[in-house]
Amino acid sequence: MYPASRFTRFIVALLLLTSLLANISTTAVAQSTLDIQAGIIWNGGLKPTVAFQLYRSSATTATPQLVPNSLREVVYPSTGTNWFGLPLNDPHNNPYTYTLKQGTWDSASSQFTEGLTNYSTEISPLQAGRFTITNTYVIPTAGVFTATKNWIGGISPRPTIRFQLFRRTSQTSPELVPNGTIDLPDGTTSAKWENLEETDHNGLKYEFTIEESYSDNNNFYLGAPPGFTATIDYALDKKSVIVTNTYTAATIDIVAKKVWVNGVDPIPEVAFRLYRQSDTTPREALPDDQIKTLPAGTTTVTWPDMPTFDSKGSRFAYSVVEGLWNADKTILTEGSPIDYAATYSTDRLTVTNTYSPQTPNITATKDWEGGPATKPTVWFKLFRQIVGGPLEEAPDAEILELKSGTTSVTWPNQVIKDPDDNPYIFSVKEVNSTGQAFTPEGYTKIEVGLTVTNTFSTNETGSWTVKKEWVNGPKIRPTIGLRLFRQSSSTPVEPAPNAQAKELVNGVTTATWDNLKTVDAFGNPYIFSVREGTWNADKTIFTEGAPTSYKVTYSSDANGTIITNTYVIPKINVTGTKIWSGGPTTKPNIQLQLYRNGGAMGSPYTLTNGVTSYTWQAVDQTDINGVTYQYTVDEVSVPVYYSKRVAGMTVTNTYTGSYPYTGDTTHNSRWLILLLGLAAILPAVSWFDLKLLTRRKG
Repeated sequence: MYPASRFTRFIVALLLLTSLLANISTTAVAQSTLDIQAGIIWNGGLKPTVAFQLYRSSATTATPQLVPNSLREVVYPSTGTNWFGLPLNDPHNNPYTYTLKQGTWDSASSQFTEGLTNYSTEISPLQAGRFTITNTYVIPTAGVFTATKNWIGGISPRPTIRFQLFRRTSQTSPELVPNGTIDLPDGTTSAKWENLEETDHNGLKYEFTIEESYSDNNNFYLGAPPGFTATIDYALDKKSVIVTNTYTAATIDIVAKKVWVNGVDPIPEVAFRLYRQSDTTPREALPDDQIKTLPAGTTTVTWPDMPTFDSKGSRFAYSVVEGLWNADKTILTEGSPIDYAATYSTDRLTVTNTYSPQTPNITATKDWEGGPATKPTVWFKLFRQIVGGPLEEAPDAEILELKSGTTSVTWPNQVIKDPDDNPYIFSVKEVNSTGQAFTPEGYTKIEVGLTVTNTFSTNETGSWTVKKEWVNGPKIRPTIGLRLFRQSSSTPVEPAPNAQAKELVNGVTTATWDNLKTVDAFGNPYIFSVREGTWNADKTIFTEGAPTSYKVTYSSDANGTIITNTYVIPKINVTGTKIWSGGPTTKPNIQLQLYRNGGAMGSPYTLTNGVTSYTWQAVDQTDINGVTYQYTVDEVSVPVYYSKRVAGMTVTNTYTGSYPYTGDTTHNSRWLILLLGLAAILPAVSWFDLKLLTRRKG
């Protein structure tokens, strides 16, 4: 047996050691806790329901870990939430760093998505147990609105139309969109607004509407042009509209005037026959019931409510021709009273009769409207009739020639009355050299009394060819839309009427327009040109411009237009990304090298601690032939204690070494007590073990 005192000392030391171990374990486990609050500040927008998740990290868990059961959802008007009883330290007594993520929660899939649509978010670091989350609404600016203009009938050219785009929310009145005014001159049939704000600051969705105005070449007036009614059809998504202007014939009062110069009383009675014509309707006389008689002293007559436009929308030009009734007013013979010479105003609505006693000489006049300066040779043949009598050739009146520059001819010594003393009314007809009815080529004619008017109207046609040349770029060429234009010395540039919309698909390099009118109304030659762009699906709307990644140049020769498209290498931005997996909080500097198709591009870029990406600006997307480059990045040298994995534009470094000394002295005093306790019991243990050994040997 060994002394009781030593055994007692052993028991006491053992109890002391047990108490110390229990104290260490209890101290390590019994931790202080933390309450955390999240408060939201909203700046604009609709303030959607948000979800929060807490994360925490420590010296032993560098990557933040999701705190179990930390999901919270906050529904406006609530602006905050709480977490209670969260541990301050990890199981190794290292202090936790808490962070917060905001997003949305899909209960159906149990999926948390970080971030809020159309909001920029700032989350403050945890201070005094509180996160402050500031959500600022970012107005989306990807809105697009398209307006298309349709014309049904009506005048040509079209008046300039102005589209103004307005916007409103469910709580605001309409307002003009900034830069929302687009003018559509003749030939332009669409307008497009891009990068539109889709909502107001409060997140209320904008609804867009359109207003149409028309120009009289001086001012704009709200509504459809005169003679048109407008219908506005919005698409179901309210992102486009079709504005259709349908021609409805307007009316006008036609007033003709009569002027007498000199003469004797009584003033003779005359009558006016009304004529009309347009660009699409040939000259025509209105029915006899529209003839207006001007008794002596009457100087104006009116035709009320006459159509302003023909059925195709071309404006009518009205004119009158003076004539004389027979005795019972059943037959009107065009011409002027005896001893009076008639002249017509430019618009042919004012007739001036100047007293000029008849002489045996009869003069006829030639008027040319349009056409080349050198006029063709024509001949005049003289006719006569009495009021109500048949038309007959004037006897002994030869056919007279009018060469270019000659505008009148005279027949001398004509008999001016028949045997019954009825005055003859003379008129003239345009004929050829043998006296047959004749109209010079490229002209139309109007014969009124002793005046013949020829208006230039040529049918001469030709063709125009466009040739397409490609310089560099991909082998597969984009489809090109083509539109033909024309101009002359007296007309501005305009789309060639009735010129077919054409496209050049891949492999096709020429196109030709045939049967083109080659001269204008004045005989001036047209100069043709071609512009490239794109046609819409039904080839009614043309948008000029070169295809993507090409620049265009135009040239012409006697045969047509040459369009050259030169490939312009597009530029892109490429971003190299660095991912750290594990390792100390402070990361070593690394260098990223950009490669193109395996070849190094320039010098490497250094990423310092905290920087995880770098973007190379405006690098070539393709080579000169349009072949796309492949860009990758690589790490110049792998940092110590890390491995490397490269995937395209991403380099991942994974920590492989041990953690460095952290300097933590939290438990030093406790381990010192434990060591002192062990030192106290070692003598007892040693003596006890020695006695046992001695007994066994004995």
